[in-house]
Amino acid sequence: AASGAAKFTTLSVGTQNSASGTVTVGAGSVNADYATFGDAGKGWLNIYMNTFASSALTLGAQATGVGTVSLNYYGGSYLTTSTLVVGGAGAGHFNLTAGIVTVGSSMYVGYAAGGSGTVTIGGGGVFSANNVYLGYSGSGKLLINGGTATLGNLSVGSGANGSGAITLSSGTLAGGLYLGDSGTGTLQINGGTAAFTSLYLGFNTNGSGMATLSSGALAALGTTYLGYNGYGSLHINGGNSSFSQMYIGYFSTASGVMTLSSGTLTASAINVGEQGVGKWHVIGGTATVNGLLRIGGQPGSAASYVTVSGGSLTAGNVWVTNSGSLYVAKQGAMNVAGTLTVSSTTSATTVVALGVDMADNPTDSSAYITANAILFDVNGDYVIDLKNANNTVDATILLLQVATDVGADIKAISWEIAGVDPSRVTTQWIDNNFYLHVSAVPEPALAAGLMGLLALVVAARRKK
Repeated sequence: AASGAAKFTTLSVGTQNSASGTVTVGAGSVNADYATFGDAGKGWLNIYMNTFASSALTLGAQATGVGTVSLNYYGGSYLTTSTLVVGGAGAGHFNLTAGIVTVGSSMYVGYAAGGSGTVTIGGGGVFSANNVYLGYSGSGKLLINGGTATLGNLSVGSGANGSGAITLSSGTLAGGLYLGDSGTGTLQINGGTAAFTSLYLGFNTNGSGMATLSSGALAALGTTYLGYNGYGSLHINGGNSSFSQMYIGYFSTASGVMTLSSGTLTASAINVGEQGVGKWHVIGGTATVNGLLRIGGQPGSAASYVTVSGGSLTAGNVWVTNSGSLYVAKQGAMNVAGTLTVSSTTSATTVVALGVDMADNPTDSSAYITANAILFDVNGDYVIDLKNANNTVDATILLLQVATDVGADIKAISWEIAGVDPSRVTTQWIDNNFYLHVSAVPEPALAAGLMGLLALVVAARRKK
């Protein structure tokens, strides 16, 4: 259509298996109630300017069909449709470099089993849709290299056999995300900004969703669920992330994992384990929970835990409860602005463990955990896990530093010593600071170790 307007009730391009055809929209416009590009053959739609409008647009309808749409004119390329299928039972490709695309109702990418679809948005393209199913029963990909994608609800890995993948490298992605709805879904953020009104990873029982933030920004304005009924994982390796309320392992069938290796994480509140299994590993980076960090879920829930082995974790208040465990293995790694509470509403055991690696040369100047106040249930398990305790001089290590008075019952709690002969270790409260004293390796033991090493060297030389 070079100029004027073309109107079709049904438009099929590449209808037969061996057929191929191209429609180019130039200065005019094309309107088709039902349009198919690549029914059983190959079909192309190129929109350089003006508008292509349709009630239903399908790319790659049958198993042998391949359909492609391209919009790349900055002066005004427009596509509007009520329903868009990119890869029905065949293959579909939708490329938006410039222009505006509006899907009034639903978009399916990889609709049927065996179908595959790819949507690529770049440059200054603007894409909007009410409902998007990425990998409905087939496989679907959404690649954002620029531009803006505004989606009402985005289901990735929609059906039980569906698989979907999103890669955001630059530009903006916004909407409500169900990653691993009933199938498998992945989200990789290498740049740009992703802002979600709600965020579910592993929505249904068989759903599996994995998100990775390497660079750029990730924001969840509503509640985030890592493992709602299924499995969900979030790995933050860089960039900046912010969340409202977060649950890791929500329902009893769910399990969720979050790791922070680099970058920043800020949340209003986090529940690690609600009815399911929740795990959070802080390996590096900076994590801030402004409100409550609860570790351990409802009565009868599975064991859940938080480990802090690098970076830093700051929380307003921390509650370890009902089969919850907290493990801190780095000095200066955890700060509780309010109260660190260890208590259980059931007979389940709560655990607080401090991992002390003598190879890190820990000192008495920086605590593993600092808190304004602590409330410890005397029935909990409290463990000091010592590693590489080959120190040749006595060492004093600051474990806990509390700003307010610590009760006598808490000071009387006996901590289990693991990883070393307990006779070499003593613990001591001085005012509101809790210290660990590790005596040097006894000289005979050290000498025996050196003699053993010498014997190994001599034996090795004899073999030569």
